[in-house]
Amino acid sequence: MEIEKELGDRDLIVSSTNKKGIICYVNSAFTRISEYTKDDLYGKPHNIVRHPDMPKAIFKYVWENLLNKKPVVAYVKNYVKGKEKYYWVKAVMYPKVVDNEITMITSYRTKATSFEISQISEIYRELVAYEKSHNVSESLNYFKEYLKAKTLTYNKLINRLNDNQQVLNTALLNFDISEFRSDHLIFRSRIESLVEKGYKDINVVKPTCCDFGKRLESIEDESFAKDSRFLEIKKLHNKIHVELQEYATSDITIRDNYMKSVYTDIDALFKIMEELKNDHKYDFEV
Repeated sequence: MEIEKELGDRDLIVSSTNKKGIICYVNSAFTRISEYTKDDLYGKPHNIVRHPDMPKAIFKYVWENLLNKKPVVAYVKNYVKGKEKYYWVKAVMYPKVVDNEITMITSYRTKATSFEISQISEIYRELVAYEKSHNVSESLNYFKEYLKAKTLTYNKLINRLNDNQQVLNTALLNFDISEFRSDHLIFRSRIESLVEKGYKDINVVKPTCCDFGKRLESIEDESFAKDSRFLEIKKLHNKIHVELQEYATSDITIRDNYMKSVYTDIDALFKIMEELKNDHKYDFEV
């Protein structure tokens, strides 16, 4: 019997491929969770980790979007090396386009919740069963008709899979917790990668160098921005960027201390935003 390997809330699996799906980069979280080494993975097709419970139609849909230079999100079940364990992720995939050509496709994967897995698994089981007697194009059409019958688009389906515990105070910033967490894990991962590569001129101390910081700045003149919890969100976010800057520029022996502080402060920021979630006495429309 296969065993599920659960990701932690802070895990971020990152990999990059060329437009043919050949792996050219994986981060340490990928090797730790998949139990493959970098030597096992580099130069191999990304489907080395594909689980048979994944419908081919989903990958066809994903690649159609990526090759059309569009980002796409998908829930994916992957095998661990040895194929005795598996893990679920929510994957956010981006094509990098230079001079109108795709040079790289990068996927950022975070933990999928039990609610998301239970819902998407039902759909995937039906598609896999359908694919036993139909080709992948027919299966994709079947999936599209399924969505149409439920008056859903693919993106609406993905959005509906967010369980209530993931949702932040949407009235505050129209931000959900998974989006904010993913954005900052990706941001952190990029900084770690630059540090590993020896870049010296890393400047992330300004909180407006990320999308969340820019959004905060754009609404600081609103009446609700005087609320003490909103001010605490700003304060913590500023502090996170200072700590990331210290991580990027400090001696290797103390870098981990700054990253631990980043995690602590992100958790504290989440807690405040969750407290705001059900508070209806403020008009936070943006």
